[in-house]
Amino acid sequence: MQNGVYIQNISIPNLKVKKLYIKWNEKLNISIQEIIIIKKSQNEKTDISVKKANKFFKSLLLFDKWFEKIEINKIKFNDITGSFKYIDGEEGFLTASSKDFSLKSSLYFESHYFNAKIEEFYD
Repeated sequence: MQNGVYIQNISIPNLKVKKLYIKWNEKLNISIQEIIIIKKSQNEKTDISVKKANKFFKSLLLFDKWFEKIEINKIKFNDITGSFKYIDGEEGFLTASSKDFSLKSSLYFESHYFNAKIEEFYD
């Protein structure tokens, strides 16, 4: 994967990805123009339990070991639009907003701990 792999569009149930680029140096570099997450149905609840949240945050430790860079220019879920950037050894970010919601945060690893600094949040 010296030059990387470029995929124009991927569509799987509940997820569409546009302009995906993956390259392997010593770690993975992933760049995505747009991700659209599709809600399964109006009746389906999106519950977040403590167990699920704990499992998710433990899996974030893989970022530190496997990924050099992950950049998503546009993330869409229902009426929420956001972006995400992670660069090994540097400060990344997660932003999300809709007409009723806004989140701006910094993300970074320090001593193998994932840290999120919320800079702005309102609902």
